[in-house]
Amino acid sequence: MRPVPSLVVALVVVGILALAPPAAAIDDDRTDSNATLTSGEPYCEGQEAFFGATNSSANATYEVTTEDPPPLAPPEKEVALDANATGVVPTSGLQGVYVLRNASGAPVVVDGTGYQVGTGNASDASWEVLDCTFRVVPRQTTVEVGADGGSASFNVRASDDDAVYVRSERLDLGTLADLTGGTGTADGVRVPVSDGRLGMEFPATFACRAGEYEFTIEGVSTGATTTERVGLDATTETRVLLDESPVTVDPGETAGIGVLTRCQPSVTVRIGSANASFLANATFTTTRENNYGELRFDTAVAGSAPPDELFDATTGATFANATVERRPDADALPPGNYRLTVYQGGRQQDVGTFRVRSTATPTATPTAGPTVTATPTPTATARETRRGGAGTPTRTGSPSSTPTTTTTATPSPDASPAATATPSPTAAPVTATDGQPGFGLPAVLAALLCGLGLVLARRER
Repeated sequence: MRPVPSLVVALVVVGILALAPPAAAIDDDRTDSNATLTSGEPYCEGQEAFFGATNSSANATYEVTTEDPPPLAPPEKEVALDANATGVVPTSGLQGVYVLRNASGAPVVVDGTGYQVGTGNASDASWEVLDCTFRVVPRQTTVEVGADGGSASFNVRASDDDAVYVRSERLDLGTLADLTGGTGTADGVRVPVSDGRLGMEFPATFACRAGEYEFTIEGVSTGATTTERVGLDATTETRVLLDESPVTVDPGETAGIGVLTRCQPSVTVRIGSANASFLANATFTTTRENNYGELRFDTAVAGSAPPDELFDATTGATFANATVERRPDADALPPGNYRLTVYQGGRQQDVGTFRVRSTATPTATPTAGPTVTATPTPTATARETRRGGAGTPTRTGSPSSTPTTTTTATPSPDASPAATATPSPTAAPVTATDGQPGFGLPAVLAALLCGLGLVLARRER
């Protein structure tokens, strides 16, 4: 048999070690404690004291019994050790002198590290639990949270504590830190106590979180704990309302339908009615603290697009779902008014109008131009008379035609034709003197001149 090279053996060993599971970390329960059990030391009621025993006591159960008055049965407390033979001794509810006893009932002497160093008599093994006067008293049990928020104040009486830990099952560390002005730690939010008072400032958003809150408050140095409850009442309006109405868009535009959603995380908007050409329901959600949500509606594809493409949400809102019950024949939503109805929890909350404007262009009104009227022109020939003075024009033939007045339709803004007078070709002409033709001022002047001439002739004779 060929010998296996030592290098190969070494690599195999290393591989086995690498694949083997890592050794379990030692859990000595120190992280779950805020004190170390030591014989002869005092503790404040409520502290959690670390205790460790020999390895032979792994998974064993120890008993906490009182020495003042004499021991009672069953024991006041039981301490179950884990596989590392460590555990936590609770002192909540205890006051007086106590000892920790092993499975044999012997008092256990514990040194300053928290580990058992042997057994002895009760006087050597005992330790004391004191009332450290740690108390937290709320100054008010109900807080009204309005538009400006609300505040709660607690009186803290702790002789040895200048800070406390605050915990609550309903609130995370970040929220608690904001409420108390404290710092998040593994034990809760650490809050300094100034002048024996602990304050909490609830922002206006807690109007959406009305209800009862339970707070566990623990002294940082004493470990003493107490529990207090505070009720939050909302004093602000929490209804769902349309942000504006009517919501007006041009054909083909995407509309933004704004909804005020204070404290209501789910809102349904119904567009249209039973006799409308379009009818749909769209739901969106917001966070409880958000005061506004906006539903987006693409009117350009109202007749064809699937609901999840026809609707969307923005401004802190998230589109949830939609159904379309009736669509128009055309792809785009026709101009007109559509009913808007807002529902929350199945109940109608507000009603408004969604309006698509009409883009039809009105017909232009023609402007009437000047009307040309024919003017009659007389035909005349000059004839000289040997006896008379100047020649007088004599009409020959018939007068030239003069247009007859007729009615021509001219459009007006209200589409009603208006009559405009035009000359008629058969209308009779009107003379300047409305009398006999050819007799006027020239003839009179000629006669006067003749008479004046005869008078002058007679004088010369």
